[in-house]
Amino acid sequence: MLSITSGENEACARIVLAPNNSAGWRGNKRFFHWVAAVSLLVAFASVINGAPLILLFSGLELLALYFALRMVSKRCARLQVIEMTPFEVRIQTGHKRPEKQWRWQRLHTKVEIQEHRRGKLINLINGKQKVNIGDFLTEKELGHLVQRLKQMVNSYQHYYL
Repeated sequence: MLSITSGENEACARIVLAPNNSAGWRGNKRFFHWVAAVSLLVAFASVINGAPLILLFSGLELLALYFALRMVSKRCARLQVIEMTPFEVRIQTGHKRPEKQWRWQRLHTKVEIQEHRRGKLINLINGKQKVNIGDFLTEKELGHLVQRLKQMVNSYQHYYL
């Protein structure tokens, strides 16, 4: 997901980046409950018919599925927020709250766009610090982000340099 809110002029904006999380944790829990109900129904039917080992493997399978869904949901819940003002660039990354944060002078911040075999890589660079942004976006969203960043850089050069 890509959300861009314009700032005081064309050179400023607030950009919120998030991976596609169509189901969310609530949807993943609903899916898990349906799979668990079917799996446990089959396992208990197997126990009744004299195969108790099926119940153990069914439980282990459900445990593995739970942890996999939890890991995917957590990975899809991350956010990157980039705020560009006339004098500052703020980058925040995290899941529910900012876990890492950078504050740089706008004048000394570069936008680097690289073509990679997986697609485009966008980096914000200030001195020796480099932050990769939007690595989880789709190609279409990355293209839109690159276009908007180029517009912002051109406007910044026009207004402030």
